[in-house]
This record gives sequence, C-alpha cells and structure tokens, in this order.
Amino acid sequence: MWEYLMETHHPSYNDWIATSIGGAAFGESLHRLSAMVFDNTATGSNRTWREIGGFLVNPMGGLNRIIHGDATRVQRNPADRLPGDFHSNFEVGLRTIGEDQMWESDTTRVYIRAAFAYGDPFGGDTEKPFDSFTFDLQLNFGDVSGIGHAKINGLLFAYPLSESDNSTHLLTANQHFTYINNSAYELGGQTFSAGYLSKIDGNDVALVTKLEANGILMGATKSDYEDFTGRSYCYGPGLGFSFATSLLRNNRPFFTLGHSSNWITSVNGDSADHYITYTYGRLDLPIQNFFGLGVEYNLYHAERKYDDFPDVIQRNPEVKLYMNWMAY
Repeated sequence: MWEYLMETHHPSYNDWIATSIGGAAFGESLHRLSAMVFDNTATGSNRTWREIGGFLVNPMGGLNRIIHGDATRVQRNPADRLPGDFHSNFEVGLRTIGEDQMWESDTTRVYIRAAFAYGDPFGGDTEKPFDSFTFDLQLNFGDVSGIGHAKINGLLFAYPLSESDNSTHLLTANQHFTYINNSAYELGGQTFSAGYLSKIDGNDVALVTKLEANGILMGATKSDYEDFTGRSYCYGPGLGFSFATSLLRNNRPFFTLGHSSNWITSVNGDSADHYITYTYGRLDLPIQNFFGLGVEYNLYHAERKYDDFPDVIQRNPEVKLYMNWMAY
C-alpha cells in the first residue's frame, strides 16, 4: 500500500519479491522463535520479561499481543509453541577478509553471530512449512554494514525416500532468504530449491548431507560501474546448486564443509551475467560443556561478465577465529 499510494515512483520488481517472499520467511521464522519466549501461563516479573523478550524478537507479534490483550491475559499456550528439537549457537570472534590472497588482507574486525536450528526434519518435524528451519544472523563491527549477513533456510515439504535404524533420506522443497554485505562483497536473494537430505548415524558420530538445486526468483549482487549506471547493485533471476556435509558428535557439529554456485542474469542495473561461488569449511572444538573454540575459512569467487564494460573477476578469502556457546 505504501508503494502504490504514498510514493511517487512505481513499485520495483525487487520490492515486490524481497518484501513479500522475504517478508514471509522472516515473519514465519520470527513468529515461531518469539512463541518460544512468550508464555501465556507466566505471571509477575517472569511474564513481564518474557513479553519484553518476545517483543524484541518479533516486534509486530508483540504489538499484536498488546493490542488484543494477550500480553497480560493468563491462558493456555498454543499446542505447537515449542518445537520437537531446538539448537542454538552464539559466537564472538575476529574475521579477516583478503583481497585475492589471504595475506593481502584488510583490517581484522570483530563480529557476533547467533544461529538457531528449529525443529528436526529427521525427527518428523515436516508436517507444515517451517516446522524445521535455520536462522542465522551475524553483526559486523567496523565494516560497511552492521548486519554482515542474515540467512533463513525453511523446509516447506519433505518426502521420505528410505529409513532404517541408522539412516534417514528425504526429498525436500525449501525456501531461502540470503543477505550478505561486507567490505568485500554483496549478495542477496529469494530462492526456492529442491533437495536431497540424509543423515547416517554411527555410535556417537553422525553424517548429515544436503544437496540442493536452486531457482533464484530474484538475486542481487554488486555492480562495478555504479558511476555509469547510478545503481550500486544488479538484480535479476538465476539458477544455482549447493552442497553441504557435517560431521556430528553427540549431536553437535564439529566439522562442516560446503559449496554453492549461482548464476544471476541482470534485469536491472548493468547488462551482465554474474557467476558466484562460495566455499566454506568450519571446525568446532568443544572445550567444556557448551563452550568451545573454532576456526572457519570462506572463499568467495565472482566473475561478472558485462555487455558494455570490461569483465571483472573477484576473489576474496576470509578467516574467522571465534569462541562459541552451543546448546544441543
């Protein structure tokens, strides 16, 4: 309504898709996360702090509770308030991004990250969309943007292929929201994917593997010729695929390896095709109880092929050293 009735410019395609589809992913995930904080049976100071905490997680949900009187009314909680499984990871550390090579790096900066895994597709949390999802938010300090990345991967549908005492294999449909913005690169998009998801259990060790073919409804990445086009980024549809595998010990990941490749063709901004790959490896070492240390390596590579300007190839490695608190 704001775009049509208040602004002087026509709504843009990226506003249509990012606000509606991306907003649905954010709205559903924040609604479910805030429902874990809100407790309709609580009273006194416990109730007050829960309402404040839930409001911070989901401001519109908290406002609706105030308007409808649910913020103070003592009643039953919804039956699906808590997921069957929930994992969280909070980490603080240092990150350094290189320019082509790691030793050609810029300033080392501090970051804070919070990641949540809601539900377990291998445990049957697949009945409704977003019964299982991951939510990942990173805050960067001293960089071009305070929000370094925000990622949501929601399970829409799962079909069991096979299941045994020590393995489960699923075909999945998924929705993804991606936003990355730092001094080296920019990438965002609204994506739907078809995937294969499997888990093989050993004694204390498990292997989780994920393969996905992606259809990018609207992706965006940086432009190298803002002075000519007036736009700092290009956006358009595209395709991609991704792969990730994790080794878990006592249900806690200690080694993860992944890769994604994407092609985005620009429909606004420069006339160009963007080929973007992202490879990462992560090692988490538990120290005591929930506390641990870790190291992560990321490699971003992009080839931007312009119709009217010289092509650009960009390579940026990144190293993170961190301490974290995991609840599994």
